[in-house]
Amino acid sequence: MAKQKKKLNAAQKTAKKQRQKEYMTIFVNGKQKSVRRPVKIDGMDPDEFIRRNADPIWLHQNEMWEYMDHTDDNCGESDMLKINIPDKLTSRINELAKQVYQTPEQYIIELIEERVEHESAYVETAYLAKSDSNRKRLDKAVEDIKSGKFEPHGLIND
Repeated sequence: MAKQKKKLNAAQKTAKKQRQKEYMTIFVNGKQKSVRRPVKIDGMDPDEFIRRNADPIWLHQNEMWEYMDHTDDNCGESDMLKINIPDKLTSRINELAKQVYQTPEQYIIELIEERVEHESAYVETAYLAKSDSNRKRLDKAVEDIKSGKFEPHGLIND
């Protein structure tokens, strides 16, 4: 006569369900082996979930450029900006990027971001430089700063 199965109490049933959620059984060399189930997000592995749901900004911030979809209408090859950079400038960019432990691409993107963030200052400087007298005063001020002829002052509101 076959051995009767022992009935599980509530705690044992809960533990069994938890184990079944966390582990799965596979066969290795003809023997059963219990291994952790792969992580799933909405039934997909994390890489697939990221590929389907992450926006380009998040992917860029997390340096996951390989997942960025370049087939969008906005990002097509014909819409991309193509710039021919002289060799002398390319080597200088490479040197500067190495000094700050970045790739040349990261360094250029940071420069562009800084330029965009300070757009109003550049516009104001361009406006002031329209007049010859102002341009000469600005050039002299830059020369004085480069040569060390200046006094640092705090802001008026400080």
